[in-house]
Parts: sequence; structure tokens; C-alpha cells
Amino acid sequence: MCMNNKEAPTGKSPRNWDKSTLLLIAWLEDYFRFHGERMPHRNEIVMPYGTVKSHIYEQYKMDVENPVSKSQFYKKWIDSFQLVKMKKVK
Repeated sequence: MCMNNKEAPTGKSPRNWDKSTLLLIAWLEDYFRFHGERMPHRNEIVMPYGTVKSHIYEQYKMDVENPVSKSQFYKKWIDSFQLVKMKKVK
């Protein structure tokens, strides 16, 4: 689900990421797998209506011993999980 080497920092491959970044990627993959809905006609995962990124970050902080910062969390989400979409609130 995570995009290949594209999201690696300049000069770094995913195998050179620090432990907290690797844990974040694994945590997000599990979260999206269990809570998201895979679209059969498009290559994307849609999160349930009312899902808020900040609530997901708060859940991540409760689950992980040494969480990354909120800004790094959002950056990794954008860089690595472009196929995950949030349902629009009308």
C-alpha cells in the first residue's frame, strides 16, 4: 500500500529510515487495512464518513511508545499513502 521509494527522503532509501518512521508506516498500513474500504472500481482506499486525520493521529499516539511529530505524521501520510481518501463532508 505504501508507495515505493518515492517517499524516501532525498539520499535515503526506505531501509535507511529511522525506526519511528518505519513503525509509523506499518501502523498506518494496518490502520487503513482495518478501517478503510477498498474501492473495487478504483485503486484507492476510502476512509469512513466522519474520519478526521487529527483523530487518527491521536489514536496513533496512544498506540505507539515514541510517536513522530504531527507534522511528520501528516507528511508521511501525504507522501506514502496517496491512494487513501477521506469521504468529503458536505
